[in-house]
Parts: sequence; structure tokens; C-alpha cells
Amino acid sequence: MTHWALIPIQSVVILVAVLLSTGVLLYALLKIHSRIMNRVGPMYAGRFHGVGQPIAEFLKPIQKEDIVPTLADAPVFKIAPLIALIPAFLVFAVIPIAPGLVGANIDLGLFYVLAISALSAIAIVMAAYASASKFTLVGGLRAVGQIIAYELPIVLGAVTIAMIAETLSLSKIVDAQSFPFVVWPYWGPHHGIAGWIFGLVPWGAIAFGMFMLASFAEVMWNPFDMPAAESEIITGPYTEYSGMRFIFFYMSEFAHVVALSAIASLLFFGGWRGPILPPVLWFLIKVSVFGVFFIWVRFTMPRLREDQLQKLAWKLLIPLGLLTVLGVAITKVINK
Repeated sequence: MTHWALIPIQSVVILVAVLLSTGVLLYALLKIHSRIMNRVGPMYAGRFHGVGQPIAEFLKPIQKEDIVPTLADAPVFKIAPLIALIPAFLVFAVIPIAPGLVGANIDLGLFYVLAISALSAIAIVMAAYASASKFTLVGGLRAVGQIIAYELPIVLGAVTIAMIAETLSLSKIVDAQSFPFVVWPYWGPHHGIAGWIFGLVPWGAIAFGMFMLASFAEVMWNPFDMPAAESEIITGPYTEYSGMRFIFFYMSEFAHVVALSAIASLLFFGGWRGPILPPVLWFLIKVSVFGVFFIWVRFTMPRLREDQLQKLAWKLLIPLGLLTVLGVAITKVINK
């Protein structure tokens, strides 16, 4: 079978995988949230502990009216949810889940992931502008300002790992790692005082901390959910949306959480690498742990103010990211 003939099959497999992963994440969110609040959560849909609740949550909006505001820019208003959803699916095309098991194993996989994931800001601007509402416009500007501010720490954290591994290929980054993954590499204290200073710094752990903090802001989950929080400007840029168009934005959000969990496991925790168990199972376990961590933080941490959010990005994370990149560069030169 030719390469071009495989593309439709690969596309369908990726689509199904994304829908399943977002459904599982939604179910986990409902159950974990309920347990944190000392409730049982969904129990009836699907009979067994509410496993059919994600399907019910998807079918419910289909029955609702699709409303387009009279003064809205209708073409832009209608296409914005798709612009938000499509990049979330495209990211999964280059995420390897085991050796050789990837949709497209490209050498610039990390660059591709970072570039495609940044397109979500365009969808938010389109939705905010096209809705013809001051509330959505203000909410959209706040959301885009947050995404831009925290996209930089994500990029700097990823660049740190790319410099250490000396590659932008996600598969090769996984192959370059060694246990314990998050503090790799350990260059050791050699080449004089400079070796002691730079060789013992856990650059991977610093990059991991920046990446995870920025990831919460990127998906606008607590403690960085101000643009769409219930105590803020209604639901931010999504205020005028209803029915399936509204759900598309939230599907994009959940798919983005799964993608960031997968990227974090690949960059910092060895992806599919691990003892005894099959590689695919190790990858799924690590992604699941990150998904649960996202949910746990979302429902336990207090929300920051808007000024605190921007100060954290511009005064701490971005300068720290630049220093980390500089430190890794110096360490690589010293230990050549």
C-alpha cells in the first residue's frame, strides 16, 4: 500500500484516538471533581459508574439551537470553532506513542507541535471579534494576552530540552533521555569550577517546571482560568456561542490538555521508555498521570488575579527560561 493510500487510514485512526482520549479525560474530570467535592459524580449514563456520561455530554448540545447573533460577522463566527478544533487534531499526527508508532515521524516534530498549538489564539480572536459583543471582545483580548505571555515559557522549556538532546525530533528526544528522566542529563562536576556550577544544575527539572506552569495558562485552566471563569466576564470569547459550536471550543481545550500531557511525557519523562511493561502502555500511563494532575490542580488551586498572572509570566518565567537556555548552552560548551 502506497504512502498516499495510508493517509486517510492514519487520519481516521488519529481522529478516533483524539475523540477517545478527550472522552476519557472528560469522564476522569467529572469523577475526580466529584470526589474532591465529596460527591459521587455521574452514575447512571452507561449503567456502570456513568461511563456513558461523555457521550451524553456530546449528544446534549446537538439538540440545542445554533444561534448566530444578528450583528455578528456570520462567516467568521461560524468558522472560528473549527479553527480552534483542527489544530488540536493536527498536533497528534506527529506524537509518537512507541518506537515507529507515529502518524508522521518528522525531524522537526517539536517545532511543528509548538507552531500548530499556537494557532488556538487565532480562533479566540476570530470568535471574540465576530460575536459583536464588548464582553466577548474584552474576554478574547484577555485570553490572547494570556496565551501569548505563556507561549514563551513553553517554547523556552521545549528549546532547553531540544538543546540538551541536540534534535527537534520527538522520537530522538525520547531516545536521548536516561533515568531519572526529568533531571537528565547529568554532566557531572568536571572541567574546573565552571563544571561544578553548570554541570550539577538540573536544567531539565527547571524546564519541566516552566513547561507545566505555562501549560495550565495555555489551556486556561485553574489557577489561570480568568478569561472564562464564572466570576469574570461570563465565558469570555465564547459567550455568544451555543450548541455544537460551543462544544467545539471545549473539545479543543480537552484535546489540548491531552496533547500537552503527551508532549510533557515525551520531553521530560522518557515517553514510552520504562521497564517490564510494553512501550505503548508506559506512554499511556504517563499521559494519564499528567491528565489526572491537570484535573487535580484545576479543582484545588486558588485563582490568580490578572496582574499576578502577567507578572508571573513576564517577570519570572520568561527571564528564568532565557537564563535556562543560556545555562544549557554554556554547559554544552564546557562539557564538549
